Amino acid sequence: LRVYGNHDLVGVEVMGALKNIIAIGAGVSAGMGYGQNSLAMLLTRGLAELSRFGEALGADRMTALGLA
Repeated sequence: LRVYGNHDLVGVEVMGALKNIIAIGAGVSAGMGYGQNSLAMLLTRGLAELSRFGEALGADRMTALGLA
């Protein structure tokens, strides 16, 4: 077991909640038979939006790209 610490409490809370929206979208994309390029686009753009949204709420932008 490896534990990672993070001092960005707002970022971890926001990313932990909103990542589920991207996960649901990825499941819908796979269920509809879209290819890997569509999934990659969804994940890439979703992470970009999460980082900007988190930054607007006072989070560190890099938290979205970590293990939050």
